[in-house]
Amino acid sequence: MKPLSLDKLISNPVDGLSVLAPLLIEDRQIKETENLENLYKNLIKHISSQNDQELKFLVAKTQKDIGFILKYKSYGIKASIPIGFSLFFLEPNGILILKKRRFIFFPRILVTVLRLFVLILNGRKNIRVKSILI
Repeated sequence: MKPLSLDKLISNPVDGLSVLAPLLIEDRQIKETENLENLYKNLIKHISSQNDQELKFLVAKTQKDIGFILKYKSYGIKASIPIGFSLFFLEPNGILILKKRRFIFFPRILVTVLRLFVLILNGRKNIRVKSILI
């Protein structure tokens, strides 16, 4: 993969989102995923500072298309979205942990996201969520 620069992504945010989205969906090495995620977070931060509602809507649509950014770690699976929280599924004991960051979420959205993630995990072979810690 060719290195991406934040300046180039910011210079044309629409193209930046379209370049980053497919890269974030693919399974990659953790370091590469984290580098792409940092570029994505910084691009979102730049877009949020703009007064362009269509561009902000495009961020929401892009995030919906990307879904969770998955990182497969030795202790389990980390699923995150850059707008505020991470979920950790700890194997083999089936514990799901929610880690909130500084952003505020509406509880109904949070519950929906947790249910979705549990469904995704429970759909995988030999994985069952047994408890959730918040």
